[in-house]
Amino acid sequence: MAARAKPRARPVPPAAHRRQAQQHSAATSLRAALARHLGPAHDGIRGPPAAGGHHQGPRRGGGDERRAGPPGRLPPPAGPAATRRSPVPRGSQPDPVLPEPAGRNPPAAGGGRMTSARDLDVLVLGGGNFGTALCTILLENRKKALLWVRRRELAEEINTRHQNSRYLPGVALRPDLVAVSDLAAAAARAPLLLMVVPTKAFREVARALGDHIQGDQILIHATKGLEKDSHRRMSEILREETCALKIGVLSGPNLAGELMAGQPAGALLASHYRECVSAAQAAFAGSRLRLYGGRDVVGTELAGAFKNIIALAAGVASGLGLGDNARALLITRGLSEMARFGVAHGADVFTFGGLAGIGDLMATCASPLSRNHQVGERLARGEKLPAILASMTQVAEGVPTTAAVFSRARQLGLELPIVRAVHGMLYEEWSAQQALAELLRLPVGEELAALRYR
Repeated sequence: MAARAKPRARPVPPAAHRRQAQQHSAATSLRAALARHLGPAHDGIRGPPAAGGHHQGPRRGGGDERRAGPPGRLPPPAGPAATRRSPVPRGSQPDPVLPEPAGRNPPAAGGGRMTSARDLDVLVLGGGNFGTALCTILLENRKKALLWVRRRELAEEINTRHQNSRYLPGVALRPDLVAVSDLAAAAARAPLLLMVVPTKAFREVARALGDHIQGDQILIHATKGLEKDSHRRMSEILREETCALKIGVLSGPNLAGELMAGQPAGALLASHYRECVSAAQAAFAGSRLRLYGGRDVVGTELAGAFKNIIALAAGVASGLGLGDNARALLITRGLSEMARFGVAHGADVFTFGGLAGIGDLMATCASPLSRNHQVGERLARGEKLPAILASMTQVAEGVPTTAAVFSRARQLGLELPIVRAVHGMLYEEWSAQQALAELLRLPVGEELAALRYR
């Protein structure tokens, strides 16, 4: 009896059709589909989750935890974004061996995965100071890197004058740093994508990117914040808006001004995929940016978002003329609040004692280069928030993040006094002196009790 021909794996439909696609029903059928589609070499590309951790929610086209998600998932959005998502039962997890999603174009003839001309090592998305700094370090490290920016005028300035006057005034850029503004043409050119986009534009760029990338590309973001209305973390948005499987987050004490001055730094690269971590480490290997690997995506993202609030409070302390004792008190108590918030979402408490937590706090709470620190300092001097923000060329993520964290903490019943005080100054017209008085009026108890007895 003649053997039946193996059925070809169906590619994930592109764009809007991908949003309505159903998840595969069982892990065994997924593994079989992957083996047919990609061959055995791609089986098991994803390692097991860290102890106490969990895999993140599905990507666009795969649904998500609309009813009730795992501890690391923040509540679903109430706005229009919710209509693009399909519900799955509580505790659902993306399988580590999903068939490789296709992009906008159909598969290559013969049923094989569509391939693109990959003439780059890394594509950096975002022409702000940090995105420009990362691209600069990659070029120093002899990697083929390209910088995507949203505005054509900025691309022309970088390519012709070798300057980024809006985000890095007075800094001469490398002549081999090339910028483009055509996302469709650039997206498929590199196996590794680094997304460095402000939170307010993150979903829009992710949605556009999702129309042009393939599922085998590695997608890492370095955005420190939460989506304002939905409270979504950035990796959740990437899963909703792209077909990417291998997603990671880069976070740590990385002041762009110091990086552009040639100084060394370190960061944490967290992902559930070993290949994601190793690819990023290989790209920066031997450079002055040392990347350490980790698996706590939730903790790394929440630490990066939360530190913006504490940096803003530290700026207020500087503006009030408070000394090092007060700054040390603020940083350590801020770290405690950060850890409580993270642990409540399923994060590993040890993450907050590393580069993404205390490391980033130390840099941004003491440095005048921090935009959040600058906002806090100007608030303490009596300036009004709208005037401060209007005068800034870059986003101070601590302002929208404070609103998101404050709202989420109230939902969870968490007491976060520093967040409460910063929220009062930003949104309730508290003076800096009033915020300080409120903090000093609080009763004191055992220092680590809130973490020890969870």
